[in-house]
Amino acid sequence: MTDSLTEKIIRDILARCGTADTAAGARLQRPNYQREKWKPRVGSRESKDHSPAPSVNACVLQPAATAPLVQSNLPAGALLGFAVKRASPGHRPAEAGPEEPVGCPADPTSRTTAPEEPRGEAPDLPGIEFQGVAGGDTFGYVMADMDLRLIEHLKIVTQNQAVGVLCSRRGAAPLIVAADEACGSADVGIADIELVDGDRGKRGALVVFEAQNALEATRVVETCLNNVKERQRYILETGAGGIETLYCSRAARIINRLFNVPLGRACGVIAGYPAAVGLAAASVALKSADVFLESFCGPSSSCRVGNEFWTVISGDPSRVKTALDAAHKMGAAILQRLATNTGEVSS
Repeated sequence: MTDSLTEKIIRDILARCGTADTAAGARLQRPNYQREKWKPRVGSRESKDHSPAPSVNACVLQPAATAPLVQSNLPAGALLGFAVKRASPGHRPAEAGPEEPVGCPADPTSRTTAPEEPRGEAPDLPGIEFQGVAGGDTFGYVMADMDLRLIEHLKIVTQNQAVGVLCSRRGAAPLIVAADEACGSADVGIADIELVDGDRGKRGALVVFEAQNALEATRVVETCLNNVKERQRYILETGAGGIETLYCSRAARIINRLFNVPLGRACGVIAGYPAAVGLAAASVALKSADVFLESFCGPSSSCRVGNEFWTVISGDPSRVKTALDAAHKMGAAILQRLATNTGEVSS
């Protein structure tokens, strides 16, 4: 009986010890929510809306890599397991920002661009009023106080104190026709007209007007520059050469002085380069309409037009325009052939 009582006491002690070990193990495995109640639970509303910034020792929850998603016999509503990975020191989860369009920088103002060079003001031109530029590298200005020695050389009348100057580097014919029309409607004198060397055998021109005041000189220079701009559509230039067919409704003092065209008669100027282009264009023009041949000059003539051939015609306005149109077509056709053979494209 003593053995039975002893055995009963021993069994009771062992049972109590086993219950204590189980309770202690449960306390060690169960998280202390009273101590860490500020931490939101996974999946709760608080973790979605107001999750605090993780600390350095925060745990990053990731799906268990060793537990692939396969068909399981777990009952509905069972939770999936997560593998716990401790974050390395200094780790911060990337915060999701607004999605940026593909190919666009985050901040357009952050693009690195070369700074624009400051544009300085145009330099002063003492004693000269620059009026502008036009096609054929043409420009013009007004000079109110030219040196007296130059005035004597150009034979300018003493009372004419202002001088209007126009010059083109490679457009003599357009400038001459434009200046002729400009001086026909202005009270100015013609001090000088010269043909100058240009590019690729093409000639430029220098025209000097004299006026009683700067206002009148400025008016004639501006009119001339506008006339040159309007006549650019009658000029065809390519790498192989060019053709110019210019019409003047009433010949004035400049054309009369250079080409002996009667004052007030409609006329046209045909200039082609190389010289063979101008020669063919002139022949077609004279055959296409009944016009007067007033003047022509080639490379070796006294006009010194370089590698060009000039032809000046006059007559009825409609016939002159017909002749100029035929000349332009012939010159353009020859230049097209030249451009094709040399591999250059017409401009």
